Amino acid sequence: MAEKGTIEVSGLKELAKRLAEIDEAIQKRIGRSGTNAAAQVIRRRAIANVKAQSTRTGTLAKSIIIKYIMPSESRHDSEHIVTVRGRGKKGKTLPVAWYAHFVEFGTVTMPAEPFLRPAFDAGKEEAISALKAKLTDRLNKENHK
Repeated sequence: MAEKGTIEVSGLKELAKRLAEIDEAIQKRIGRSGTNAAAQVIRRRAIANVKAQSTRTGTLAKSIIIKYIMPSESRHDSEHIVTVRGRGKKGKTLPVAWYAHFVEFGTVTMPAEPFLRPAFDAGKEEAISALKAKLTDRLNKENHK
């Protein structure tokens, strides 16, 4: 089974104080925008990894997505994951890379060409910076309303 990579951010006392001063619904929107910004960093790196490793990258690269996890399914206030679309939706022609786990982990006859885990490992500090920047930006905009 795949290992989860989690980024926990601490040391944001000033931002937390500022968040506490605004409406809860706005807090949630700001939090979602922050975690989405962090996930975008990892997604871009994963796509770059796929493109660097192989010449047949179209479907796999286009299948790397960000998914918002609903609070009822998560123990966090805001959670996004970077994953690969493994099956399509009825009536939609979205790129689907059902074979992504074979590429990431390899098979008996094919060596692994990991693209997601290295994206996370290399991009987590940049993702934290993107999260902080997005939170700060959104809070500043909210305070100027």
